[in-house]
Amino acid sequence: MSDTTATPTRYVTYEQLTPKQRMVLDAAEKNMELAYSPYSHFRVGASLLAKDGRVFPGCNIENANYTNTQHGETTAIANAYAQGVREFWAMAIIARGETFDTEVPTPSCGYCRQSLYEAAQVSGNDIELIISNTMKTKVLIISVHELLQGAFGPLDLGIDVSKYRTLKRSGESEI
Repeated sequence: MSDTTATPTRYVTYEQLTPKQRMVLDAAEKNMELAYSPYSHFRVGASLLAKDGRVFPGCNIENANYTNTQHGETTAIANAYAQGVREFWAMAIIARGETFDTEVPTPSCGYCRQSLYEAAQVSGNDIELIISNTMKTKVLIISVHELLQGAFGPLDLGIDVSKYRTLKRSGESEI
């Protein structure tokens, strides 16, 4: 029998966020404006805060065949991974429609939740998600594990993800 207990919703306002949370959310808001969304007309911005303090941008990038569409959360993860960064503290996500603002925070889709779950396992940290409505009047603070309970990831396959946290390129010192 599955557990149907819902995680309590914890909405806060922008003013209640810590300075670090506000900084990451503000970065996501700027990234939202860079989204390429001619088909859905729905912009998603994300920013991923690494443990070293760097912030990696993400936004949705749509494609006419739809299956090649990139999601805001996964483009932020890809940006970090492409630079050898694998340890994260938080991700902020914000969205809006072309002709409307979102009233409530728009949580990640299933594809992004699974990608975030794996990034959290590789990171060795349950990444904090800061998910806001467009006007930043309702902000949901939730962890990846709370958002995707009972998920399957590389640890379930017996993979030692710690060796993927810090990478070296041939001929370079540790990144």
